[in-house]
Amino acid sequence: MVFSNTKKVTSVIILLVILLVIFSSSLLAEDKLMDEIEKNLKELEGQVIPGPAGILFGNEKFNIHLKLDENKEIIYGIVTENKKIKSINIGGVKNPSINAYVDKEVLTELQNSENPLAVIKKALDEKKITYEIIGFFNKIKFGFISLFVDSIKKFSSDNKEKGNDPEEIKNELKSKTDEIIKEEITAEKSQNTENTESITSAEELDKVIILENDVNESLDQAELNEELNETGSQINGSDETEEAEETVEDIIEDEEVEKNKIYIVEMNADGFNPDQLTIKVGDTVVWKNVRSGSINKAIIIGTMTCLDVKSGIFNSGENFTWTFDKADQCTIVDGIMTTQTSKITIQ
Repeated sequence: MVFSNTKKVTSVIILLVILLVIFSSSLLAEDKLMDEIEKNLKELEGQVIPGPAGILFGNEKFNIHLKLDENKEIIYGIVTENKKIKSINIGGVKNPSINAYVDKEVLTELQNSENPLAVIKKALDEKKITYEIIGFFNKIKFGFISLFVDSIKKFSSDNKEKGNDPEEIKNELKSKTDEIIKEEITAEKSQNTENTESITSAEELDKVIILENDVNESLDQAELNEELNETGSQINGSDETEEAEETVEDIIEDEEVEKNKIYIVEMNADGFNPDQLTIKVGDTVVWKNVRSGSINKAIIIGTMTCLDVKSGIFNSGENFTWTFDKADQCTIVDGIMTTQTSKITIQ
């Protein structure tokens, strides 16, 4: 990911980088610093937030608390809409989705650094940048930030030479994403123990699924861009390749195709039974809700590459069925008993 040397932000990974680069335009006397900041704030209004950052931060409200000294801070309110910076004002905004707190000395490091992400990471580790995320969905969404940044960095050519395999990168992100979703839903439910039903509505779950899909597509695009850079977008065909394809087709036609199977997974008071399956392409899984008592509902949530595998809420005695049409590894989250997951390997 490349950052512009100009004061206008043209490429970003996370919104904190945008904001800190804004603020680091000039670190002279405090009054001159404030003048420069206010000038650049106006220039940024209307700017597009490109790429993955637009997905994560395209419709939000932020308050950035810039700490000048022990007793003084300035609050900047940022509103984004449709992947654009709609407005920036001094004094903050009401009902923000995130509050960020930044030490002034971080700005000096950003101003002099050629690697803003390293500065951000160090500042986060040293608690010179802290943040408070407000709302369940936002907690899940912003949980993607560090994972996404790490994954994008690993897609660079330099890192590929060090042995970072694209599929391993995406699988690692997928696994950690599942953990984030489980942790945040569990935390939300623990804070609302009076409600024995799922804390998350169907709308909230759909928002999480859509976000995962968008982020995953961005990773695929990052991988594709690197491959195009390495190959010069050249695709070479040959008669030998066509002959090989014909041979494979002939073999497939001659093979005896096994009958597709149906697997039953019971959703009981303990979660999934069984909680691990190895199946073949074309096989079907039926999730059967056998729960009773106060918690008698079920929701199936597929994650990352299995985003299409999702159900609404289904009651005790009802089923949800899915036929898997491609090889994959799926983690299925139980939307009601959120600490429970199921692993399905499709061969």
